[in-house]
Amino acid sequence: VFMTEKIKVLLEFENADKKVDALEKKVISSEERKTANAMKARYEKAIEKRKELVSARDNAEAEMQNISNEIDKLVSLADIDRTKDAPENVDAIKKLVADIEKLLASLKKLQEKIKALTAQVEAGEKEINQYTAAANKAKDEFNSSKEAYAKILEQVKPELDALKAERDAKAKGVDAALLSRYNTLKKNKISPTAMLKNKRCSGCNMEMPAFTVSAATKEGYCECENCGRILYVE
Repeated sequence: VFMTEKIKVLLEFENADKKVDALEKKVISSEERKTANAMKARYEKAIEKRKELVSARDNAEAEMQNISNEIDKLVSLADIDRTKDAPENVDAIKKLVADIEKLLASLKKLQEKIKALTAQVEAGEKEINQYTAAANKAKDEFNSSKEAYAKILEQVKPELDALKAERDAKAKGVDAALLSRYNTLKKNKISPTAMLKNKRCSGCNMEMPAFTVSAATKEGYCECENCGRILYVE
């Protein structure tokens, strides 16, 4: 059995296609690109964290303002109480004392809450500054790595363009149906072609039925019934 012209052309195209893929993979897996992607992710994470901290700080400051307003109201009530005539009986005195103690307890509670929120805001401001600095640093490193990656792309561009041109030229001679099947398999992350050897697909090792082997012997190729690869015979 001899390899058909259709398969020869397809395999020549596949060889050219693999060269393009290999060079693109080499560029994509470069340390410069990895660093650029890592710095981009770090920058975005720092910015997102900063947004969360700013939001928490703003909420704390708003709560402090509300508490401050409550304190002003309580103080105002105390001022009003002081303008009243002194109570004349014991029960009235007891009630006034209880009201004042309640007022003071409320004031103390609110002041403690303000103190805690103030500490929270101050700590938040410190974290915001830290994440702002981290974001700026990551951004600078990202830009530097991006420039280095761009230089690599520029260096390999002539070679890559030449390989793509060779691949595209060979694609023109490939049978349309075979090329379509090849592209579909590649899109699905499957190596498109495999040899039919000893009645088995060399890609998935599945044994082919007799009529499939017969068709491959006659046509020079067939489709694996298990993995879908284009099987060829030599």
